[in-house]
Amino acid sequence: MNTSAKSEPSQAVHGWVTVNKPPGITSFKALGIVKRAFKSRKAGHAGTLDKPANGLLVIGLGHATKAIPFVTEATKQYSFIVNFGSSTTTDDATGEIIAVSEHRPSQEDIRTALQSFRGQIQQVPPQFSSVKVSGVRSYVYAAKGKQVELISRPLLVKRLELVKQISPHQAEFEMECGKGGYVRCIARDVGEKLGCLGHVHTLTRIKSGPFHLSDACELEQFSSFNDKYLSKVLYPLETALETIPEIKVTEEEANTIHNGGSILCKQPHQENGSTAWTSYKDQAIGWGIIKEGKFLPKRVLPLR
Repeated sequence: MNTSAKSEPSQAVHGWVTVNKPPGITSFKALGIVKRAFKSRKAGHAGTLDKPANGLLVIGLGHATKAIPFVTEATKQYSFIVNFGSSTTTDDATGEIIAVSEHRPSQEDIRTALQSFRGQIQQVPPQFSSVKVSGVRSYVYAAKGKQVELISRPLLVKRLELVKQISPHQAEFEMECGKGGYVRCIARDVGEKLGCLGHVHTLTRIKSGPFHLSDACELEQFSSFNDKYLSKVLYPLETALETIPEIKVTEEEANTIHNGGSILCKQPHQENGSTAWTSYKDQAIGWGIIKEGKFLPKRVLPLR
């Protein structure tokens, strides 16, 4: 056993890092690179990007991992290019072609078809996905050439637009959707509706909750960042809570919350059952629900 090399001690780091994940690596590998750079004890990402995809990957460190659901539940924005004329086993360009079509749609055809994919829609996940069937991931069956029946899921598509038709064979789109959406399925289903078949050529995630790709760091930079610069690219834990109401509390109320107790809600107009977070001196104390004029904590954060 080699005992000469010792791992560096982990640090108490709490906050968010945004990365431009390049294509060709998994989200898990990108997470590991950032975690090691910060020497963080705990880290997690807020939504997997497929290995061939690139773009925004939001990573929570330390106590921020507790707030990951606020990012995963938030809307996400994607830019993607669809290849017309063929469908593949994976619904993207990495898969084997399983069917072809000579038909090519016009811009008018595409814009008309997109109307069926806005609002609350039903979407069947790809065969190559992490959805479980009888306790086994769907991609395990797919890798063996076995088709399994996958149940359709609801998806809120807030926006789906044709950006430009690059050629008769390709078009660029933008989509903003809720949690659990597969862009590959949009390409597949739009292609089927147009009668020309289709699959994703390239895919980029642009936005996730309050975080945007334009502010993200390139992954290779983390191998050269020093501790001082790392602190500059760390977003506060509270950033992910900006989409829900904030309740500022006194020191006495903060102590009550830390002990698991409820406090009177200072915003009585808040809907019964709605989610809110509490802060003391601009630091998140925890989050919970409003019930009958009181704030009931569901998650409490230690003082940092």
